[in-house]
Amino acid sequence: MTLHILVDATVYAPKHLDEVGRCECCKRKPLVYKRTRDPRYPRGHFCSRCDRAYSLETGTQIGNWAWRAVDGGFQSTAKRPTSNPPLMPDAPQCHYCNDTGMVACRSRDGQYAFAGPVPDDAKGYFDADCWYCDSGRPPVQAHRN
Repeated sequence: MTLHILVDATVYAPKHLDEVGRCECCKRKPLVYKRTRDPRYPRGHFCSRCDRAYSLETGTQIGNWAWRAVDGGFQSTAKRPTSNPPLMPDAPQCHYCNDTGMVACRSRDGQYAFAGPVPDDAKGYFDADCWYCDSGRPPVQAHRN
């Protein structure tokens, strides 16, 4: 099975903190780290919403683990899966019955319990045809409270 990963190759212009000290991108005040011993996490401001780091002195964006500094701007290091092809082609299409066509329900109240047929030695459960696969999605019913 092959996973296809899309890396955002767009280069974004450097961001700055506004006059109040908020992140230009998401309008939140970033956290301030005045001293750190780890070189991967430089001193400065860090926005926990968009993962941008800003210089403590100038307020301009600096490179960090989430935003790599490239020519003329910053590039996101986030990787996200593509929508084509599917991530798991071997995965079952129906998440109620795992493509078996049968579901197990509780005898007490008739509620869905788990996918697949009921084992022979199970008590308190009965087999039913999968309502999602066999007849399509069940219609939405209005319930009274």
